[in-house]
Amino acid sequence: MAIGTLYVVQSKTESLFQEAKSKSDWYQAMQDAGVSEARSLDAQDSLPAWEYSIGEAKPQGQLGRLFVGDLRSEEDLTGDPMVAFHGVAAVEAMAADLASMGELGLHTVLSASGHGADTWLYQPLLQFLAQASARHEAVVVLSGN
Repeated sequence: MAIGTLYVVQSKTESLFQEAKSKSDWYQAMQDAGVSEARSLDAQDSLPAWEYSIGEAKPQGQLGRLFVGDLRSEEDLTGDPMVAFHGVAAVEAMAADLASMGELGLHTVLSASGHGADTWLYQPLLQFLAQASARHEAVVVLSGN
């Protein structure tokens, strides 16, 4: 089952993620950052499809780093979801990149890899990122299959 959720966290929590090494450290950092009470966006099964499509298209700018972030958990053999932390500047740039690409541009990127139906996430994600940017908040992305 695929997982894809974005969480808003305070920018000051970045140090928690900088100190994380193992995935369990990353998950603990998420807990310590308060994701269980944080505003979130459940991207359902669509976020892994976006990850694949964006990885194939390699768009310029911060949108191409949606699943890499400023900081990212290490890949391992457990198959556990990956965690990426985006600071305030990255969130602002990602929101601008997504708006610039537009829904039609994103649909083209997703359709090229057979994931056109996942375009539904465009508006909710744009609103989520724009609101986080306006509040100078950071974002944590949890994604995996």
